[in-house]
Amino acid sequence: MSVRPLPSRARIRLHVLIQLLLVAWIVWVANAWAFRNSWRLDWTADARYELAPETREFLRQLPKRVDIIVPTSMGRSAEDRIRARVFDRAIRTLREFELVNPYCRVAEVLDIGRDPVRWGRLREEHGIDAPNRVYLFAGDRREWVGFEDLAEIAPTIDGPTLARERVPEALSAALERLVREEAPRVLFTRGHGEASPSDERAQVGLGALVRDLTERGIVLESSDLRRGGSIPEGVDVVVIAAGSTGPDPFEPLGLEARGEVERFLAAGGDLLVLLPFDGESGLESILEPLGIGTRSGLVHTGSTAGGGGIGALEVDLFDEEHPVTRRLRSEVDTVELASFRALTVAPPARALVTSPAEAWLERDLAGVHDPEEPLGPFPLVAASEGEEGSGRVLVFASWTPVIDALHRGQSRRLLLAGFDWLTERDGPVAGAGRVDPRERVLLDPAARRLWLLLTLVAYPGAIILIGVGVWSRRRAH
Repeated sequence: MSVRPLPSRARIRLHVLIQLLLVAWIVWVANAWAFRNSWRLDWTADARYELAPETREFLRQLPKRVDIIVPTSMGRSAEDRIRARVFDRAIRTLREFELVNPYCRVAEVLDIGRDPVRWGRLREEHGIDAPNRVYLFAGDRREWVGFEDLAEIAPTIDGPTLARERVPEALSAALERLVREEAPRVLFTRGHGEASPSDERAQVGLGALVRDLTERGIVLESSDLRRGGSIPEGVDVVVIAAGSTGPDPFEPLGLEARGEVERFLAAGGDLLVLLPFDGESGLESILEPLGIGTRSGLVHTGSTAGGGGIGALEVDLFDEEHPVTRRLRSEVDTVELASFRALTVAPPARALVTSPAEAWLERDLAGVHDPEEPLGPFPLVAASEGEEGSGRVLVFASWTPVIDALHRGQSRRLLLAGFDWLTERDGPVAGAGRVDPRERVLLDPAARRLWLLLTLVAYPGAIILIGVGVWSRRRAH
C-alpha cells in the first residue's frame, strides 16, 4: 500500500501553517518565560535605582538561609492602589535579592482574596496574623516589614499620592536585623536640653532620624545624665545632640554627665557629638585632647539655598580615605549642609568634610563678607580614634542634621554614614530607595495582567492572522 503524496499547493499550505504555529509558539514561550524571569535596567545617569554595591555584598555574605512570605489583601481605594504598587515594588526588589543570593528566597507571594484557603494554612504553619506585610524567617527567628516601613502616603487636593519610598533600604535593614546576632544600641543623652527622640513635634523633632535608624536595625535608648542617669552596659554609641527642640535652651553638660561620657569612651564606647550654633557644649575637655575644637561664628560661602542669609553650604571637599566619607564621595559630588560652625582639627583627629577656600566665618549673621572675617577652608565634620582601647568620636559642627526640617538629602546620607562607621558595619547606602516615584514608569497589577494577555494571546494571534493574510493574498495572485 503506497501513500499518496500531497499536491504541491497542499504541501505549501501545510508548511505555512506549521511555520506560523511554530513562530506563534516561540513568541508565546518567550513572553511566558519573560514574565517569570526578568531583569531591571537602570538608565538613570547616577544609577539611582540599582541595588547599592554594599547591599549586594551584604546579600552575598548572608550567614543564614532566609525564607520570605508576602501575603497581600488590597481594596479598590486610591490608597490601596498605592499600597499595591509599593508591595509590588517590594516583591520585585526581593526577587533581585534572590538573584544575588538564592539563600534569600521568596517562598510565597499570596493574594488572600484569591486563595483564602492557602492563607489559612500559612497562618497556621508560620504563625503570621496580618496581611500586607513582608515576613522574613531564618531558623527560629523572624522579622516583618509593614507598609509604613516601605513608603509614605501624602494627602493632596487630587487625592492621596506616594510621597516617599524606601523599599530597598527597609528590606535590607530587616534582613540585617534578622541575621545579626545582636542589634547595635544607640543612646541619646537627655537632661541638658538636648534634641531627643522623645520630642515628636513636626519639623523640629527627630522623627525622621528615629525612623531611619530603626529601619537600619538599630535599637534606640535615652538616659537623663543630669539627674544621676548613667550609660547602661552594652550601649555601642552615645549621641549628644547639643541643640534644643523644646522650650528650654540647651545648657552645657555638667561635671557629672561629662564624667559619665569620659568613662564610656575609656571603656571603648563610641561618641557622636552634634554641636550647638555657638557657645560651649560642656564637652570641650573631652574633645580638645582628641584634637577637635570649635570657633565662634557660622561658615558662609555666599551661595545659599533660597537666596540670602546664612543658609545652605555646598561642600565638595571630603576625606576620600575615611570610611564615613569614602562611600559618600563615590555617591555624590557635593554635600549641602545648613548653618554649620567651624571646627579646629589637630592630630589625632582628621577633618572629614571641609568648607571651600572662599568660605568665611560670619559672626554678625549679615551674610556679607567683611574683609576682617577669617577665610576658609574650615573643617565642618571631624573624627578621632584616640588611644588604643578607647572609643571613637565623630563630631558635626552643627546639630541641625538631626531635626526633621533638615534631615534630608546629602546631609542625611552623611549622618547615617557616620552611624554606620560608629556601629562598625557597612550597611546599605544611606538614602537608598528614597527617590521620587514619578521618575519611574510603574504598572499596577491590572495593567500587568492586560500586558500579559497581550503578550500571550494578542501578539501570537496577530502573527497567525498576519501570516494567513499574507498567504491568502499571495495565493490570490
